[in-house]
Amino acid sequence: MAASAACPLCGQALAAAATVCGNCGAKLPDPAPVPTPVPPLPTEDALLRGLEDLKEQVVAERVVEELESLEKAADEEVAIVDRTLGELVAAKADAEVLEERLEAEEADLSEFVRRVESSVKRQAHAPTPPPKPSAAGTAMVAAGSLLSATGLFLLPGAILVGAFTFLGGIATVALGALVRFGRRQ
Repeated sequence: MAASAACPLCGQALAAAATVCGNCGAKLPDPAPVPTPVPPLPTEDALLRGLEDLKEQVVAERVVEELESLEKAADEEVAIVDRTLGELVAAKADAEVLEERLEAEEADLSEFVRRVESSVKRQAHAPTPPPKPSAAGTAMVAAGSLLSATGLFLLPGAILVGAFTFLGGIATVALGALVRFGRRQ
């Protein structure tokens, strides 16, 4: 054991960490605290370098956050574009089906127009004469006209008889017209 100090009462050599004298039992004063070295203050260059490092770290974190935000927005835009493309593909398929239908209907319409034109040309080259009036139909029209006129004269005196006579005359005129012009010869 190396002696580092002496007892203030008896002068006995003491161990460095002793709190009591081993010879006389006197309480020794607390050893003086060993001063801890104070780190040197950073220089201006060191402070500026530390601030630059801190700034770079904050900027890097913000860049990462911004990139993540942009990536999320881009993913949403891609989803919208994909959905829109799907709708456009479906619309194109529908348009192709409609175009095929239109072409088929156009062909049918062209065939119909061709038939009508052909029929008109045939009729233009061979006109059919108007039908000859039937003698029986002419007589029915004349009789119906007389019956209608009689019904009109009877209306003021005998309303029911005049009305039925008038209506019967009108019906007879109509039937006569059908018989007169309704048949083709």
